[in-house]
Amino acid sequence: MTLSLPLAALNRVPEQRIEWLVPGLLKEKLVALLKTLPQKYRHRLQPLDAFAEEFCDAEHDVDEALVKALTRAVEEKIALKLPLDAFRPGELRPHLSMNFRLLDEHGATLAMSRNLAELRAEYGGFAEPSEEKAAEQERLDLRGRFMLALKEQLKFVDKNLPRELGMQFMALGSEKELKEQIVAATLDRTCLVAPLPESDQEFETRAAAAKGRVVLVAQEIARLLGTVLAEYGVLQKKLAAMQKAFPQAGADISAQLAALLARGFIAALPYERLAHFPRYLKAVNLRLDKARNDAARDARLMADWQQLARPWERERLALAKSGQVDPFLEEFRWLLEELRVALFAQELKTPSPVSVKRLQKMWEGRHHA
Repeated sequence: MTLSLPLAALNRVPEQRIEWLVPGLLKEKLVALLKTLPQKYRHRLQPLDAFAEEFCDAEHDVDEALVKALTRAVEEKIALKLPLDAFRPGELRPHLSMNFRLLDEHGATLAMSRNLAELRAEYGGFAEPSEEKAAEQERLDLRGRFMLALKEQLKFVDKNLPRELGMQFMALGSEKELKEQIVAATLDRTCLVAPLPESDQEFETRAAAAKGRVVLVAQEIARLLGTVLAEYGVLQKKLAAMQKAFPQAGADISAQLAALLARGFIAALPYERLAHFPRYLKAVNLRLDKARNDAARDARLMADWQQLARPWERERLALAKSGQVDPFLEEFRWLLEELRVALFAQELKTPSPVSVKRLQKMWEGRHHA
């Protein structure tokens, strides 16, 4: 019996469930297992066929290991305790174990084996980026379904977006991109919260509940964006005027803005994160004002910030090359953003205390853990 297994599912296959095969093969497997029992236990179970039949007819939790469930049933029947190695599954004929055909994302066969552990050892690493891709695709498909289900509400959102928002966004992308991102971010907040709907019934319930909220949530996102883009517009003018006088600070700030307002940032980041953006941009504005009066101080603070940011950036790039994601590095990225506020614009306050020393300690503690 062969199970075709997409690479993305390799690490998620419930091993115990697989041992139970399918009802048609289970009885044959049970009889074969019972025959591996030492004679002194086996003869008390005769006829084995009838015992296997009885076992098949009973209710079982198929998430429990088959041998464990069978051991319990035998012990009850013969009123004796079995030794741990009483059954010898290794002696069963190959067709009584599941055969796995591992498929790549295009459906081509990567490998065939009856040994799941071996397949995982060899391909488990590849399965993880593939698993993420599959989850991402599922999310995109679901978002598409919600777009159709809520098309009237989304049409209203599209028509009623403030015109000036598109104008303010021009430095970052087209009006069409802006609208697509606002729709995606709105659906993520109203429909795609965990746990994702799995059945049609759950989907319908979620879509119905979202109907009344979609327009309000989209307006909230648009309002926040208005604040972010207005702050960004002021910054762009100020930065252009100061680039020549403060080339190092200018380069650092340009890189910071490019990372914050990277292409697709509205849909890529949760609303809770975006809500901090006006403060981050205000902090940059304050930094520019202060740099005018004391360039040496700005350079000193920038050096302090970079002693933490450089090792983080090095590690992040190395991980990105291998296609991995480290939640600590993701979280640390935003702590570095908060550290900029604490260093260059203390008056704006941060949600929790941050300092070079505190972050240094976190970074080292994590590396020595």
